[in-house]
Parts: sequence; C-alpha cells; structure tokens
Amino acid sequence: MVKDVSYLFSNAYSQVWAPLTSQDIHVSDDLIVGCYQAFILAKNSADFPVIREEVEKLRNQYNGGLPDKDAHYMGQPDVHYVASKRFSSNTPPNIKYINRQFFIVIALLLIVPAINLSSMTGSRMRKRMSELGVRRAYGATQSNVFTQVIWESLLQTIIGGIIGLILSIIAAYLLKGLIFDGAVVDITLLLRPIVFLYALLFCLLLNLLSAIIPAWRASRNFIVDSILLK
Repeated sequence: MVKDVSYLFSNAYSQVWAPLTSQDIHVSDDLIVGCYQAFILAKNSADFPVIREEVEKLRNQYNGGLPDKDAHYMGQPDVHYVASKRFSSNTPPNIKYINRQFFIVIALLLIVPAINLSSMTGSRMRKRMSELGVRRAYGATQSNVFTQVIWESLLQTIIGGIIGLILSIIAAYLLKGLIFDGAVVDITLLLRPIVFLYALLFCLLLNLLSAIIPAWRASRNFIVDSILLK
C-alpha cells in the first residue's frame, strides 16, 4: 500500500502499483533491461552535482564491461524542468532555444500591459497637474513630485496585488472542481507564498518602469502651465 496522491502529479500518480521484481525482466545481451524511468529525490540543488557524479561513475563501470560499445545518458539525469521538455531519452532538449522562446513570448506579452499602465499613469497625472502645480508653487521640488508619483503607483500595485491574491484564492476554491476535474488538490498547491511574492515583486518592477516617464514629465512641467492646465 502506498499513499494516494493527486493525478496532477503525473510522475507519482498511479492506480495500481507493482514491485519491479514481481515481473520477468527481459535482459538483452548488453545487460540492458529496456525503457525505465528512475526518479531521484534530492534534498536541495546542491546535491545535483553529487548525483550526476555518482551516475557518471556507474556509467563508466558499465561501459568498462562493453569494450565494443559506449553507452551515453544523452545529458541525463535531468532536473524536472529539463525532463518536462525532453521528447525522448535519446533526444536531449535544446534548453537555451526553449528558454529564449519563452522569454521572447513573455516579453511580448508584457509590452502591452506596460504601455497600458504607462498611459493610465500619464492620464492620471494630467488630471492632477493643477494639484502638482500648486505643490510646486508652495515649494515642492521636482524630486518631491517625482517621488510622490512613484510611491503612489507602487502603493496602488501592492493594494491591487493583495486584492488579487484574495480573489484568486476564493476563485480557486469555488472553481476547484471545474479547473482540476475533481482531483484532490492540497492547499499548498493553491497558495505558495514565495510564488506570490515573486509575482508581486515583478508587478512592482513593471509598474515602476511604466510610471517613470509620466512621473518625470509631471515633475518637469512648468508651474504656471501645471496650474492653468485643465
């Protein structure tokens, strides 16, 4: 008996388990037993080089008994990300090409919201130009106005991120049966603080970049023009 897991874990889920020794193992003349997958659970990423070194040592021992042949792992063992991109055991993935495609797509997808955020911030600044002009007239420096606009933009992002987190958790619970098709999903899969933190930091960076130009323009505008602007 083994502990039941969700079928979302494709490499750990099964309805029936059988010990390897319960079935006949067909061994070829080269002492190869066919297509098998083995998963090694490392404590942390620092163990990866040690595991690869040990596996390579076993490969050399195996090749030592076959003078006419030389077995290769084709870049294996893989970490989970690389293994998910591997088409077959004999076809190592081009991770650099895959990552390049991924980052290009992400960059293109982020251009549109970045432009929208910059336009929204600029529109908000134009509506508040008279207020900023009055502040400049009473002694506020350009750096004060610039800092105020940036901090307001970051604060709005943090508030929006918290609201988005709450709404996403509620939606995940309410739509869990529809999204995961009745699978057993642990709360740790729905709520990963480190993932939320990375996403929030990225949104803050994106918002900061999109607010720099409108903030700079608002702080550089002439005081009289700002006050008279409607």
